[in-house]
Amino acid sequence: EASRGFDLTVHTGTTRCLTWIGDTVRGLCTILESGRSGTWNVNRNDDHRPVAELARKVVDLTGSASRIHEEDPPPRITLRKSLDNSALLELGWKPEVELDEGMKASWEYYRHFDGGGVWRG
Repeated sequence: EASRGFDLTVHTGTTRCLTWIGDTVRGLCTILESGRSGTWNVNRNDDHRPVAELARKVVDLTGSASRIHEEDPPPRITLRKSLDNSALLELGWKPEVELDEGMKASWEYYRHFDGGGVWRG
C-alpha cells in the first residue's frame, strides 16, 4: 500500500515480531532433519516492534508519501502476538537476518510487481 501511495492505518499499542523467510525455511529444515514430529512454531520471538514503527520503516524504505494513521484497536485485536518457539530454539535454530536487512531484501523483490500483482522484473 505504501508503494502505491496509500495511507496506512495501524492500531495503537500493537507489536509484532517479523521473521525473514530464509530463517523460516531454515527452521523448517532444522525440524525435518531432527526427525522429531509434532506442532511447531517457526518464528522469531525476540524482536517485538510497535506496528507504528514498522509502518514508518516501510514508508521510509519505499520512499512513499503515505501518511500513517494510528487508531485504537478493535475489541478482539491481540496487541502482542507472541508464539512460543522454545522447541525450535532447543534444536539449535536461531534467526540470522535482522529486521532492516530483511525489509530491504523483501522490498527489492516486491518492488518488481505492478499494482495488479503482475511481475514486471
